[in-house]
Amino acid sequence: MVHVPEDKIVEGGILCHLAQRDWMMRDILDLMLSDSDNTATNFLIDFIGFAKMAAWFEAEFAHLHLGRYLMEVTDRENYLSAETALELLERLLADPSPFGQVCQKALFYQESVNKLLQDLPEGCSYSKTGELEDTEHDAARIFAGDSYYDICFMSHYTGLEEREQILLAQNAVGKLAYQDLTGK
Repeated sequence: MVHVPEDKIVEGGILCHLAQRDWMMRDILDLMLSDSDNTATNFLIDFIGFAKMAAWFEAEFAHLHLGRYLMEVTDRENYLSAETALELLERLLADPSPFGQVCQKALFYQESVNKLLQDLPEGCSYSKTGELEDTEHDAARIFAGDSYYDICFMSHYTGLEEREQILLAQNAVGKLAYQDLTGK
């Protein structure tokens, strides 16, 4: 069990709406992945240590930089390439440890399915989405039987009309991948 202090609660996700502040660590990890909960993510960054996590990311991944906490207003920025997002997804899905199993379950039950997974049946994917006021990202493994595609779709938009077009494109890519896998 861990305690999430009230002064560490930020917008984005479910923890900012709940009164409960004591959680099992596996639930915090699940909320970070399945619900994209910003408080859960920041809690895990603090739990490991910001500098330690940032250094590990820099050492392990060429195109992943932790520059700030989520929802922090600063001139520092986080960044992640599509290639690195897919590498992270592949690592998590290949991890047989209890940690990997928690991550896999959270990615399987992703709450946000309005992007690559919009037109797909339940139970055919693992996914991690991300969004800001001007971005819509999704990294997913879409599968049918033993065959799969790993797809990352990262976007930047400047208005609601562009956002709508990006979401439609993400929907189409996911649907085409699934149709190719199933022959339908």
